[in-house]
Amino acid sequence: MNFQRTVLEYLQLPSLAQRHIYLRGHPDLLTRDSARVLAEISSRLAADARAGDISAARHKQYCDYIASELEKCREVGPEEAFAEFSFEEEVPPGLRDIYAQTRELASRLSTRADLLSSLPRDWLECLTHPDFERLPTFLRALAIANAAVCTLKALRAGHQGAEQIAALRHMRVLLEQVVEQYANTPRKGRLLNTLGECLAEEFALDGHKSGLSNAVRCHERAVELTPVNSPRRLMHLAALARRCNELFRLELGEKALARAVGANEQLLAVCASEGLDTNTLASQWCQFADLMRAAYEATGATSHLERALAAAQAGLQFGPKDADVRGALHSMAARLHYLRYRFETGRIQDLQLAHSGFDLALCEVHDAALRATILLQLGDVLCLEWRDAGDRKALELWQETAAQALQLCESGNDRATALGNQVRAEVEAAPPEARLGALDEAIERLEEAGRHATSKEIEVSVQSLLGSMLHERFDTSGDLTDLDRAMRATEAALESTPGPSPVRALRLNDIGVMWRERFDREGEFGHLQKAIDAHRRALDECGEASGTDRALLHHNLAFCLRQAYQVNRDRKVLEDAVRHHEKGLELCPPGGRDRAMHLSDLASAYLERFWAQSGEGGDLARAIEARREALQLVPEGSQESIALRHQLAAALGTVLNSTSAEASVDEVRALFRGAATDGLDLHTTESLIASRNWLEWTFAREDWHGVEEAHGEHLRAAMLLRTRQLSASAQESWLRDSVGLAARAAFACTKLDRLAAAVRTLERNQAQFLTDSLQLASAQLDRLAAQGRPDLRDRLQLARKRWLAVWNARRHAIEHDSEVWVQDARRSKQELELSLEAIRREPGFETFLQPATGRQLRAAGPQHPLVYLAYTPAGGLALVAWDADLERIEPVWLPALTEHELAVQIGRTGSPLAPDSYFGAYERLRRHQDDPEAWKTWCAVLDRVTGWLWQAAMGPMLDAVSGRTQQVTLVPTGILAMLPLHAAWTGGITAAQGRRYVLDDIELHYVPNAAVLDVAALESQKAPAERLLAIEEPAPVSLSPLPAVALEVGTCAPLFLHTQLLRGEVADRDSVLALLPECNVAHFACHGRARFDAPLESGLVMANDEVLSVRDFLSVPSLRARLAVLSACEAGTIGLMVPDEAIGLASSLLHAGFAGAVAPLWQVLDESTALLMMRFYREWRVGGRQPASALRDAQRWLRDTTNTEKVEFLTPLLKQLETGGEPTKEVAVVLGQLIDRLSRRQAGLHYAHPVHWAAFTYIGV
Repeated sequence: MNFQRTVLEYLQLPSLAQRHIYLRGHPDLLTRDSARVLAEISSRLAADARAGDISAARHKQYCDYIASELEKCREVGPEEAFAEFSFEEEVPPGLRDIYAQTRELASRLSTRADLLSSLPRDWLECLTHPDFERLPTFLRALAIANAAVCTLKALRAGHQGAEQIAALRHMRVLLEQVVEQYANTPRKGRLLNTLGECLAEEFALDGHKSGLSNAVRCHERAVELTPVNSPRRLMHLAALARRCNELFRLELGEKALARAVGANEQLLAVCASEGLDTNTLASQWCQFADLMRAAYEATGATSHLERALAAAQAGLQFGPKDADVRGALHSMAARLHYLRYRFETGRIQDLQLAHSGFDLALCEVHDAALRATILLQLGDVLCLEWRDAGDRKALELWQETAAQALQLCESGNDRATALGNQVRAEVEAAPPEARLGALDEAIERLEEAGRHATSKEIEVSVQSLLGSMLHERFDTSGDLTDLDRAMRATEAALESTPGPSPVRALRLNDIGVMWRERFDREGEFGHLQKAIDAHRRALDECGEASGTDRALLHHNLAFCLRQAYQVNRDRKVLEDAVRHHEKGLELCPPGGRDRAMHLSDLASAYLERFWAQSGEGGDLARAIEARREALQLVPEGSQESIALRHQLAAALGTVLNSTSAEASVDEVRALFRGAATDGLDLHTTESLIASRNWLEWTFAREDWHGVEEAHGEHLRAAMLLRTRQLSASAQESWLRDSVGLAARAAFACTKLDRLAAAVRTLERNQAQFLTDSLQLASAQLDRLAAQGRPDLRDRLQLARKRWLAVWNARRHAIEHDSEVWVQDARRSKQELELSLEAIRREPGFETFLQPATGRQLRAAGPQHPLVYLAYTPAGGLALVAWDADLERIEPVWLPALTEHELAVQIGRTGSPLAPDSYFGAYERLRRHQDDPEAWKTWCAVLDRVTGWLWQAAMGPMLDAVSGRTQQVTLVPTGILAMLPLHAAWTGGITAAQGRRYVLDDIELHYVPNAAVLDVAALESQKAPAERLLAIEEPAPVSLSPLPAVALEVGTCAPLFLHTQLLRGEVADRDSVLALLPECNVAHFACHGRARFDAPLESGLVMANDEVLSVRDFLSVPSLRARLAVLSACEAGTIGLMVPDEAIGLASSLLHAGFAGAVAPLWQVLDESTALLMMRFYREWRVGGRQPASALRDAQRWLRDTTNTEKVEFLTPLLKQLETGGEPTKEVAVVLGQLIDRLSRRQAGLHYAHPVHWAAFTYIGV
């Protein structure tokens, strides 16, 4: 009652001066109670005015004025408020215009947004007016604050030209000057708050963190200076909370989080005490929930997620009346339930709450952009309901909501995101057999969207989405073409992505993943180093990325580091990998599928360290515990489940094989078997890995039945993958996973006395791509015409021609047409498969292009023994098949031919190569051809390795066949196909050098597999060997001259009925390819280039340094020829990546249509090669020997004859050449020089060392 009297007394005071004095004595009038009392009086007066009291309206107006007066006093303090009131009552005459201008400009704060663009300029004119400085300090401060607010409003309305930005910076400088001079009064709090807003806006424009940090300090100081009862305190607290939230998202530190939480809690407390409306209260709770969500994503702390959920639910409890506020809270709660499911609990109830929350949000929100955002987030939920719970309705609804979201997003980056969401939904909806088609359609749509992008931002988003879809198609099909395109698309998106930023970090991460997958397929260590570099950059540039994303970045870097350790065995690299795996797990919240991945790969790192420490420490137990925990976190039947089962089996198998701890053999076997069989159809790659690991484990345990079973599952997976590939290079990548497994399976079959099965196992896995191609191109197809089906033959030949043409066109494909090429390749491959299926329905062709069967092997069986030579970790094996029906097979155990000992002899196939190993010494020779020490080392190593080959392999094999045959067809498996097995030696009395070589005892034919024998034999019968195509020293080339090659060509050409010679500039790649189908015999006297890392790119060097590659030979149609002779360096070398496939230049010629090929395994010497070739052609064309026999005889002649005997052989040839025409006379000059050199040399066996004669091998029949 006394307080009401005080208020009434204040109302009755007539002058400002009297009220100012009265207020000093009654400070309680500055509380909000006075506002309440005055509001009640105003309300009664309003009622009286409505009742007809004429004076009541005037009294109400005065009462409201007094209320605003006290409000102003509460806001800026009584002293400044009454100074302002006094100035307004009597403005000095000279300041009335400038004062009026400030008032008029301030009133325009509420003007329309489209009229705000000129307001900053008008304010600047006012502030720089000469009279402005004459205004009182408080009025100048007020005007500057109002000018800054107007400028901020203009900028936030979209008027962000250079003029407005310059005005903002000018206002900020003026405010800083005023604040520095101003006393610590409530008005200074308002000025500081406005300065904070300016600094925050500048941060939004330039991104400089210091601006935001200074803004937070300004807002904190503003809150301190603002009285508790001031109406501006709530505004200042709200601004402080917003800025603290922004600073936390920028820094992601604990200190920034505590600061933001404190500001928000203070704001919420004031909101509750002020009795604000429900919409405002609910909005503040939603803001706090968003802060805690960001805190959870940054730290992974479950408490932050739970606090965020509680805040969202508290906001909903206020029952806000505004639909948008309700929608925002429902959407926030739904997103939080999604996060809790995804990363914490995995409980389906959380997923259901997320779904229902987004549904409620959609009922409340009508803004198109907000609805699109909610629909996209709902899509994430529906995706998990489909993938994790198998809810088909969720998948259908996902498709519907994706279409709705796309329709709502008319343009901009949001439309690109919506398009990506829709194509993901469509791909997910496709059944397994149609998944590739769905991916094709998705990629086409994204490419179309990219071509019609209306802004760089949209183009970048589409490029990123396209990269993801191409990557997914690669994961599905294994086609490396898609991986290439995915990398290009993602790199293009990265180039236009500013950083550091989470988006840039994730794109760098994607690039790192793709480089690692390229390393997995090609084995090039440089690819892995690029992956590591990309992942390290991603961590450096991740900015405010969430904790989950940072966990992923640590994980992927660790994964690559482990692979690097497997190559270089650097323990520091391994320890670095373990640290990053542990950091990734630490950042990953418990409960979700991502945690399963982190646990699984950390377990792998522990196992690596366990082996590195020779089985010491507790890492093995840690690994098993981690994998068991991970397996509990993933859905049954998922790809992750398949992978984790075989990984857990491997870890438990390690316990069984390496320690005294007990583990269930049955459990390990069941885990391996389940992973291999359950994943076969949908997760074939994991099935392949599972069966491979299963086979390795059973082989180590000498469980021979288990080896057979595991190999059967591995073959099923490999065949499925093989039929999905478009190209030889893609098939090669999967064939690499099978290297060595067939040998182990054959070893097991032999232990079980299943010898025919052992032969079939090796045959099935040898040179499958080569065999397919031979059968496609072979004369077997002519039998179709004889059976009345020439249409099937013609259909297959046309399909093969189109397939080869499409694949060969890949080198010329224009980048933006690459998707068109992919579609052409898929269609041509499909037509090829359909034509094959039709042929297999014909009698006698049921197994055409199918794995070799016993009947096929009998049909292809030679008249002499067929010997398969294989090696395993437990030792080697030779299987000697004596008859065509495979009933007489003799096993020869080779205990010294182990994988380990072979690796010691030849050197590691990766890096580094041992300098005293076969490949190490040869690699040095390749780099330093003029170094005598390099040649000396190579000769010594060649002697040592060939001596060891006799002891470990060829000696026991010869003992088994000695006296029973003079010829053997050898099928060497794996890396053995790269070694001169015919030059293996032991001590003995021979005409050469006290050594007995394999070729002294027996004639060897090398073949990639037995299936090519039948095909190649048919080719040899068809080709009469009358037309020679000779390629002599193409030029210009960047390699050294080959002066003696003229002898090869000049002396062999007269032995053929027709000769086509290409020499020098005319010996270019295109000309050779055009003439190849017309010849019966092709002789290449030129340089060669071997690519051990990319065998399909190995080849012969034509004019202008063009390479006639393995890939080129594989694309030659309609070639039927007897023999190809490759006197070029390394022409017989096969690829190290998939040695079982024998993908090399010589074997590719069998594919192209040659019945046989003569080729060297290493870099040969010019003079000795010329001598060998001259003798070879005389033995074959004059002596009537078969090519293989002729080569053997020529090698022994070169080795065993003296220089004098060689001169005696060459002299008649010289006389024949001297009587010929001009070209032959030129050859005669070169031959005469050779005879002269031989004559001047000392007597002896100058070419006795294998380096001169042993390089050449005969492949085929």
